Amino acid sequence: GNAVAVVMSLRERLRRDGGSGTRFTTDLYQNSFLELNRSGTAYDLLTLEDYLADPRQYSTVVFLNAFYLTNAERKMLAGRMRRPGRTAVWIGPAGGVTDAGFDDAAMSTLTGIEATGVARTPKVVCRDAAAKPICGGKAFAKDLTGGARTILVPEPPRTGADYAALLKEAGAWTYVAPGSYFRRHGDVFLFHTGTPGKHVIRLPESGVRVRELFSGADYRAPELSVETDGPDTWLFKVER
Repeated sequence: GNAVAVVMSLRERLRRDGGSGTRFTTDLYQNSFLELNRSGTAYDLLTLEDYLADPRQYSTVVFLNAFYLTNAERKMLAGRMRRPGRTAVWIGPAGGVTDAGFDDAAMSTLTGIEATGVARTPKVVCRDAAAKPICGGKAFAKDLTGGARTILVPEPPRTGADYAALLKEAGAWTYVAPGSYFRRHGDVFLFHTGTPGKHVIRLPESGVRVRELFSGADYRAPELSVETDGPDTWLFKVER
């Protein structure tokens, strides 16, 4: 029940299974979910196949490894993401691997941002004058005709703070400051931190009662404040 989806192609993941890999693949396949969970945002995780079959309309979709796509998949993704109010976040050479080999034009067509470098291990470089550098130049954003937005991220983000900045640019809601663990499913959300002190959780809901399930303590949205002198975990439920 989140507004953000993170999509991983298992087919592409299995191509990279085993071996020492590169910094790119390490950041993408070993660190991405750890850091996404420390970004202070909440997301649903789907395979590429499940996302294409899912009728839910996420406002922000992060494509972690949509490197090789069939022609049918390309058409479906373009149809879903080129709609008003949608933001697509493409990491690495998205769409740049085709049945005929590496193809910069295929990547540019899918993402809507002109770029090169699919075949350089990869080393994607934005060549689109209409794309605005964001996140300190680590990503490039462009408003497309029709009201959709697209973001190209040449290298996988490396920290929770990097993902937090990227997702904020993509329109995602920030629940907590990056660095602690946060997950939400529907009306239930979990917050875990190893950092002593006061922590503030901000919800998109306003004025509703929120109950902490371990202690039974009541809070009132949109802002919840908790405090700890060491590692601690809270489990909350929004009472509709």
